[in-house]
Amino acid sequence: MFANGELRGVHSSWKQHVRTLSYGLSLPAREDAFWQSISLHHAEIHESPDSITGIQQSTADKLYVYTDASKEHSFHAPNSKGEKEIQTKLQHLTSQRLESNWSELARHFGLQLHDYIVFGLTDLQKYETSALPGMGQKQTHEIVGKLWEGIYKNYLLPAVKYKQNGLTSHMPCILLDTKNSEIIVLFDFNGKPYKLIQQIPPQN
Repeated sequence: MFANGELRGVHSSWKQHVRTLSYGLSLPAREDAFWQSISLHHAEIHESPDSITGIQQSTADKLYVYTDASKEHSFHAPNSKGEKEIQTKLQHLTSQRLESNWSELARHFGLQLHDYIVFGLTDLQKYETSALPGMGQKQTHEIVGKLWEGIYKNYLLPAVKYKQNGLTSHMPCILLDTKNSEIIVLFDFNGKPYKLIQQIPPQN
């Protein structure tokens, strides 16, 4: 869960022999904010030690929260001119924060953002139903599945572990090489930069 591009909530839950998982979390609205969330749902059936069937799906949502006349309001999509102005303001604020952070991370690792297709972690969900640029849907599913493995291990689990100690972090930046040879994930924990690299095998 991100507010104006900054990590505000994170959770991981794993259970055996259940059909559903549920979770709730209350977060303080410290300022007018553009809230964005993404979740990964993964299930496995172990028919035998050598036969494991897995399936996964991601979901995403967004919410605009603002205070007017000491009252808190929220909307998913604007229904008035005033809400449209608030949406534009909060999206601009979020974009400024993320562009600044992502540019700083790219400079640290000697990367040129114009060599990549750049998008935030919460935009990864749309590739459930559409293909990555220059790829087919089957290849996209394979690449995104492996990408989630890396994000889960190297971003989500450490964030869950350290969030209770006041972890600060921005939304991870995903860079797709315009030549479709690799995907890079950039993120920060308490100002320290990290980079994940996933090579994309050539298609026959």
